Amino acid sequence: MSVFGRSKSLPFQIKDDKEMFLLQESIEKYGILNSLIVRPVLDGYYEIISGHRRKYAAEKLGY
Repeated sequence: MSVFGRSKSLPFQIKDDKEMFLLQESIEKYGILNSLIVRPVLDGYYEIISGHRRKYAAEKLGY
């Protein structure tokens, strides 16, 4: 997952709140049901357009 970077224009902060906990439970039980939307940048890296919270939750679970 290190080839995916956050969008520079991200208008919000990702927080460890109740909603993040629920997202982590869902990912742990069902996996990631909606894929991330990314676009290529330089040298094999990708910028996340949609799915920042899913990526963060999956990383916290060890994916």
